[in-house]
Amino acid sequence: MQIAHIDQSNESDMAFITRLAKRYCAVTKPFNELYVLAEAGRVTSLSGQMLPEVKLSVTENNRPGEQAFITAKLDEKSRAKYEGCRVTWWDAAIGKQRVVQVGNAPFKTLRQRYQNEAEARAVAESELRRVGREDLKLLIDCPGNPLLAAEGLLVLDETWPSYMQGRWSITTVTHVGDTATGYRSSITASGLSS
Repeated sequence: MQIAHIDQSNESDMAFITRLAKRYCAVTKPFNELYVLAEAGRVTSLSGQMLPEVKLSVTENNRPGEQAFITAKLDEKSRAKYEGCRVTWWDAAIGKQRVVQVGNAPFKTLRQRYQNEAEARAVAESELRRVGREDLKLLIDCPGNPLLAAEGLLVLDETWPSYMQGRWSITTVTHVGDTATGYRSSITASGLSS
Protein backbone atom coordinates (compact mmCIF):
# COMPACT_ATOMS: atom_id res chain seq x y z
CA MET A 1 0.00 0.00 0.00
CA GLN A 2 1.28 3.46 -0.83
CA ILE A 3 0.74 6.37 1.51
CA ALA A 4 0.80 9.69 -0.35
CA HIS A 5 1.64 12.00 2.55
CA ILE A 6 1.00 12.16 6.28
CA ASP A 7 2.25 14.96 8.52
CA GLN A 8 4.27 14.33 11.66
CA SER A 9 3.91 17.12 14.18
CA ASN A 10 4.71 17.34 17.87
CA GLU A 11 5.38 13.61 18.20
CA SER A 12 8.49 11.45 18.31
CA ASP A 13 9.46 9.28 15.35
CA MET A 14 8.38 6.17 17.28
CA ALA A 15 5.01 7.72 18.17
CA PHE A 16 4.47 8.69 14.52
CA ILE A 17 5.35 5.20 13.21
CA THR A 18 3.17 3.60 15.91
CA ARG A 19 0.26 5.85 14.88
CA LEU A 20 0.70 4.77 11.25
CA ALA A 21 0.88 1.11 12.28
CA LYS A 22 -2.37 1.40 14.18
CA ARG A 23 -4.07 3.28 11.34
CA TYR A 24 -3.05 0.77 8.66
CA CYS A 25 -3.31 -2.43 10.74
CA ALA A 26 0.43 -3.06 10.77
CA VAL A 27 3.18 -3.86 13.27
CA THR A 28 6.29 -1.85 14.01
CA LYS A 29 9.55 -2.13 15.90
CA PRO A 30 13.01 -0.57 16.03
CA PHE A 31 15.61 -2.59 14.07
CA ASN A 32 19.26 -1.62 13.39
CA GLU A 33 18.69 2.08 14.17
CA LEU A 34 15.61 2.18 11.90
CA TYR A 35 11.89 1.99 12.58
CA VAL A 36 10.37 -0.79 10.50
CA LEU A 37 6.67 -0.89 9.60
CA ALA A 38 5.16 -4.07 8.12
CA GLU A 39 1.72 -5.48 7.38
CA ALA A 40 0.40 -7.76 10.14
CA GLY A 41 0.26 -11.47 9.29
CA ARG A 42 3.15 -11.43 6.80
CA VAL A 43 5.42 -14.46 6.40
CA THR A 44 8.58 -12.48 7.21
CA SER A 45 9.46 -11.04 10.57
CA LEU A 46 10.07 -7.31 10.91
CA SER A 47 13.79 -8.09 10.85
CA GLY A 48 13.33 -9.60 7.37
CA GLN A 49 13.74 -13.27 8.31
CA MET A 50 11.39 -15.77 6.67
CA LEU A 51 8.94 -17.26 9.15
CA PRO A 52 7.51 -20.65 8.24
CA GLU A 53 3.80 -21.37 8.51
CA VAL A 54 3.50 -23.77 11.42
CA LYS A 55 0.82 -26.44 10.98
CA LEU A 56 -0.72 -27.75 14.19
CA SER A 57 -2.86 -30.88 14.48
CA VAL A 58 -4.82 -32.21 17.42
CA THR A 59 -3.41 -35.59 18.40
CA GLU A 60 -5.62 -38.63 18.07
CA ASN A 61 -5.43 -39.48 21.77
CA ASN A 62 -5.64 -35.95 23.19
CA ARG A 63 -5.89 -36.56 26.95
CA PRO A 64 -4.70 -34.53 29.96
CA GLY A 65 -1.45 -35.84 31.35
CA GLU A 66 -0.16 -36.98 27.94
CA GLN A 67 3.00 -35.29 26.59
CA ALA A 68 1.21 -34.40 23.31
CA PHE A 69 -1.89 -32.97 25.05
CA ILE A 70 -3.19 -29.76 23.42
CA THR A 71 -5.63 -27.33 24.98
CA ALA A 72 -7.26 -24.45 23.13
CA LYS A 73 -9.64 -21.67 24.03
CA LEU A 74 -11.31 -19.22 21.68
CA ASP A 75 -11.82 -15.87 23.35
CA GLU A 76 -14.65 -14.01 21.67
CA LYS A 77 -15.77 -11.80 24.54
CA SER A 78 -15.17 -8.77 22.40
CA ARG A 79 -16.76 -10.25 19.28
CA ALA A 80 -17.20 -7.64 16.59
CA LYS A 81 -20.02 -5.23 17.30
CA TYR A 82 -19.45 -3.65 13.90
CA GLU A 83 -19.78 -4.97 10.38
CA GLY A 84 -18.75 -1.73 8.70
CA CYS A 85 -16.69 1.40 9.17
CA ARG A 86 -17.31 5.11 8.42
CA VAL A 87 -14.48 7.59 7.94
CA THR A 88 -14.71 11.28 7.06
CA TRP A 89 -12.45 13.26 4.76
CA TRP A 90 -12.25 16.89 3.70
CA ASP A 91 -13.08 17.66 0.07
CA ALA A 92 -11.20 20.95 -0.42
CA ALA A 93 -12.55 21.40 -3.97
CA ILE A 94 -16.09 21.95 -2.68
CA GLY A 95 -15.23 22.89 0.92
CA LYS A 96 -17.26 20.08 2.41
CA GLN A 97 -16.76 17.10 4.67
CA ARG A 98 -17.47 13.75 2.99
CA VAL A 99 -17.95 10.23 4.33
CA VAL A 100 -16.54 6.91 3.13
CA GLN A 101 -18.47 3.79 4.20
CA VAL A 102 -17.00 0.28 3.98
CA GLY A 103 -19.00 -2.81 4.88
CA ASN A 104 -22.52 -2.95 6.31
CA ALA A 105 -24.37 -1.55 9.31
CA PRO A 106 -23.78 -1.35 12.21
CA PHE A 107 -20.89 1.01 11.44
CA LYS A 108 -17.94 1.96 13.58
CA THR A 109 -17.34 5.69 13.07
CA LEU A 110 -13.76 6.93 13.39
CA ARG A 111 -13.47 10.44 14.79
CA GLN A 112 -10.37 11.60 12.93
CA ARG A 113 -10.92 13.30 9.58
CA TYR A 114 -8.52 12.42 6.75
CA GLN A 115 -7.10 14.54 3.95
CA ASN A 116 -8.47 12.70 0.91
CA GLU A 117 -10.87 9.94 -0.15
CA ALA A 118 -8.14 7.38 -0.90
CA GLU A 119 -6.63 7.72 2.59
CA ALA A 120 -10.07 7.61 4.23
CA ARG A 121 -11.00 4.45 2.30
CA ALA A 122 -7.67 2.76 3.15
CA VAL A 123 -8.13 3.57 6.86
CA ALA A 124 -11.76 2.34 6.86
CA GLU A 125 -10.81 -0.95 5.17
CA SER A 126 -7.87 -1.45 7.52
CA GLU A 127 -10.01 -0.75 10.60
CA LEU A 128 -12.69 -3.19 9.42
CA ARG A 129 -10.04 -5.91 8.92
CA ARG A 130 -8.54 -5.13 12.34
CA VAL A 131 -11.89 -5.34 14.12
CA GLY A 132 -12.71 -8.67 12.47
CA ARG A 133 -9.30 -10.15 13.11
CA GLU A 134 -8.43 -8.84 16.55
CA ASP A 135 -11.79 -9.51 18.11
CA LEU A 136 -11.05 -13.24 17.95
CA LYS A 137 -8.18 -14.44 20.12
CA LEU A 138 -7.01 -18.03 20.23
CA LEU A 139 -5.12 -19.34 23.25
CA ILE A 140 -3.31 -22.67 22.77
CA ASP A 141 -1.06 -24.72 25.04
CA CYS A 142 0.73 -27.45 23.08
CA PRO A 143 3.92 -29.50 22.93
CA GLY A 144 6.91 -27.21 22.37
CA ASN A 145 7.84 -26.20 18.85
CA PRO A 146 10.81 -23.84 18.29
CA LEU A 147 9.33 -22.75 14.93
CA LEU A 148 6.48 -20.97 16.72
CA ALA A 149 7.34 -17.26 16.85
CA ALA A 150 5.53 -13.97 17.28
CA GLU A 151 4.61 -12.42 13.90
CA GLY A 152 4.48 -15.92 12.35
CA LEU A 153 1.52 -17.81 10.95
CA LEU A 154 -0.21 -20.74 12.60
CA VAL A 155 -2.32 -23.09 10.48
CA LEU A 156 -4.91 -25.26 12.24
CA ASP A 157 -5.83 -28.25 10.07
CA GLU A 158 -9.00 -30.36 9.72
CA THR A 159 -8.38 -32.12 13.08
CA TRP A 160 -9.55 -28.91 14.78
CA PRO A 161 -13.20 -27.86 15.12
CA SER A 162 -14.34 -26.09 11.93
CA TYR A 163 -14.66 -22.69 13.59
CA MET A 164 -10.95 -22.80 14.59
CA GLN A 165 -9.53 -24.16 11.33
CA GLY A 166 -7.44 -21.93 9.10
CA ARG A 167 -4.69 -19.36 9.37
CA TRP A 168 -3.96 -17.36 12.52
CA SER A 169 -1.41 -14.61 13.12
CA ILE A 170 0.71 -15.40 16.18
CA THR A 171 0.76 -12.48 18.62
CA THR A 172 2.82 -13.96 21.44
CA VAL A 173 4.53 -17.26 22.22
CA THR A 174 6.01 -18.44 25.50
CA HIS A 175 8.22 -21.53 25.50
CA VAL A 176 8.69 -23.32 28.83
CA GLY A 177 10.60 -26.45 29.69
CA ASP A 178 10.56 -28.27 33.01
CA THR A 179 10.90 -31.80 34.29
CA ALA A 180 7.22 -32.25 35.14
CA THR A 181 5.59 -31.14 31.87
CA GLY A 182 8.47 -31.21 29.39
CA TYR A 183 8.89 -28.62 26.64
CA ARG A 184 5.61 -26.69 26.07
CA SER A 185 4.55 -23.68 24.01
CA SER A 186 1.77 -21.27 24.95
CA ILE A 187 0.42 -19.34 21.96
CA THR A 188 -1.83 -16.31 21.65
CA ALA A 189 -3.00 -15.74 18.08
CA SER A 190 -5.39 -13.41 16.27
CA GLY A 191 -7.67 -14.52 13.46
CA LEU A 192 -6.70 -13.42 9.96
CA SER A 193 -9.31 -11.73 7.81
CA SER A 194 -8.29 -13.60 4.67
